[in-house]
Amino acid sequence: MKRVLLFFTIFCLAVISLGAQTITWTGAGDGTNWSNLNNWDLLVSPTEEHDVIIPDGSSLTINNRAFIRSITVQGNSIITLNDGISFTEPSSFEDNVIVNWHFGSFFGGVLSNGSYNCIGTLTNRGTININLQAATFFPPELSCVTLNNEGIINIINGGLAIVGGGILNNEVTGLISFQADETTISPFIDGIGTINNYGNIRKITGSGVSYLNVITNNMGKIEVLSGVIEFYSYSSFRAKLNNTIEGVIKGTASIDIHEPTNFTNIGSFEPGASAGTLTFIGDFTSAASSKLVVELNGLNQDTEYDLLAIQGNAVFNGILHITMGFEGSINDEFVVAATTGTITECNLAPVATSEYKENVYEFTVACRNNNEVVLTIANITLGADSDEFTDKNIQFFPNPVSNSLTLRNNSNQDLKSAEIIDINGRVVAYLDLKGMQRDKIFLLQNYATGIYFIKVNSDNHSIIKKIVKL
Repeated sequence: MKRVLLFFTIFCLAVISLGAQTITWTGAGDGTNWSNLNNWDLLVSPTEEHDVIIPDGSSLTINNRAFIRSITVQGNSIITLNDGISFTEPSSFEDNVIVNWHFGSFFGGVLSNGSYNCIGTLTNRGTININLQAATFFPPELSCVTLNNEGIINIINGGLAIVGGGILNNEVTGLISFQADETTISPFIDGIGTINNYGNIRKITGSGVSYLNVITNNMGKIEVLSGVIEFYSYSSFRAKLNNTIEGVIKGTASIDIHEPTNFTNIGSFEPGASAGTLTFIGDFTSAASSKLVVELNGLNQDTEYDLLAIQGNAVFNGILHITMGFEGSINDEFVVAATTGTITECNLAPVATSEYKENVYEFTVACRNNNEVVLTIANITLGADSDEFTDKNIQFFPNPVSNSLTLRNNSNQDLKSAEIIDINGRVVAYLDLKGMQRDKIFLLQNYATGIYFIKVNSDNHSIIKKIVKL
């Protein structure tokens, strides 16, 4: 019996091995048509048993859906898709491949008999141009397939539908570019589509709207430089934007959150491209890990320093990260965020620092009039030796800390004092540092759990460090 089973297993493996054949495009027939058997080295059209190779420099068109085992398109080839490709094994478009996608679906694991198992994956390292033709109603689709984009996806006209369990992973090197208004990535009619963005999603042209009507998990960058990117919810699904701790949302145009309950933000918002205004349409929220990143190059809002303009209410938590690009003065004021509604919660770190031309600028951070976030220069530390008095040379460890915190002075400055400041801006302790050696230990076991700031002072300089008390 065991011999029979062993023989049967070997036989099945042999059949499977023999069933998978490699077929290579030659273009020896009419030179362009996928369905022309004379364009293939085996003189047959590819089937579900074939691993398809499209050699470097080829050019061909698919006018009727192709059912194959896998496809590998090598560099400098051009494929025009007027219908889809169904495949069951990992497939790829390599560097410098151009895919002009007008209609049809990438189906993963779908067979000609209608059965499917959703195991297909496709890696794109080239350029996919999505350009819906005027006479076609249905957009190109990702259905039952995972597309790993390491190259470029240009949405030129119409859009991309993610349906039937499809997933689009925009990898670190990947770019998804909306190149016209009324372009979209959506589940088409009903359902759920997902984009996991580790790279860049960008809208660069048009004054109108482009839509991301899918669940978008942002671990990379979403950049809107023109018009609006809208997360629109309708029918039986809800578009969602999850800006994770690694995620950045930036630009000089508008982000529209159609349903505020479908927006989470524990990452960064960076208005401007240099200086500029990013408009957020909807209720804005941020968490303790969030950052509002602004650039200050002068006193004029929008043209010389950044603004996050919120059309709705706002919850502000987290910190301000400031890039200083000019020589400011004490009491210079910058309104870096404003709402048309109300700031319902404000727990921003009350102090922030930045450096410019060896000077350290200390800012107070405040929510004013329940509708704007204001930075004010409170102190400027001057001196030619200020480059020695930096985050790198003034260290606190361990951080986070439970009990004993060590201050280490690696700078060329004699430290004089320090203040411990709580998250609400209250000074909770003054510390004498005169005569300290390289290290000084502070005992914090009686402090409440939370975030604190320690301002360290020398004769001419000061610096602020954040610590977390466990």
